[in-house]
Amino acid sequence: MKNSFLIALICIVCIDVKSQNIETKRDSILAVLSNDGCRFATLSANHRADKKMIELAVSNCAEAFNHVSDKFKNDRSYILKLLAINGMIYQYLPNNLKDDYEIALIAVDSKGEVLQFLPDKLKQDRLLVLEAVKNDGNALQFANDLHRKDRDIVMLAAFTTPSSLKYADKKLRSDYSFVYEMTTWKGSILEFADDKFKKDKNFIKNIFQMKDMYSEYSAFPFIHEDLKKDDFIKK
Repeated sequence: MKNSFLIALICIVCIDVKSQNIETKRDSILAVLSNDGCRFATLSANHRADKKMIELAVSNCAEAFNHVSDKFKNDRSYILKLLAINGMIYQYLPNNLKDDYEIALIAVDSKGEVLQFLPDKLKQDRLLVLEAVKNDGNALQFANDLHRKDRDIVMLAAFTTPSSLKYADKKLRSDYSFVYEMTTWKGSILEFADDKFKKDKNFIKNIFQMKDMYSEYSAFPFIHEDLKKDDFIKK
């Protein structure tokens, strides 16, 4: 009787130790993935079907999606969740899912640069482009010519990332009213506008007369050197 009890007790202890070891190993893997999600590719099939590990891996390594268990690769609802974590996994999706409008919308809302991976048909969609530049103004570089001429799209892109104005259509960057509106909001945008504005005394004077002092000083480095010596600047 004693022997049976002792054996049972030993078995319980062994099972408990084994469970602790498994949890310790899992925690160690999660710690590795938090720093380098691309290590996900080296894991066992069981671990590559572990949702917590999947989500942690793709959060910092979109390519990890390539190694996710097959049962998840066409799971639309789960993919939507992963896209919200890191929209860049969109580039690794099966083609049938790349054509899905909602999937594309979630992707560009998460990472604007995903715009470059959208099928041509979806790239033509104005709302998708607006969502992309709202997240990352530099996504404008992946927009088509028509959208680079769109004042609302370019304005939203520049509000998000001022340097993105360099990707706008040349005519828009030369448009007085557009550039004036943008530079009075944030003067540093002048750096990426047409050079003619940098030496246009009346244009610069109007900016310096605005009450928004932030615009005034952030525009200063980009005006023509001759204008920096002008009396209206010194005042």
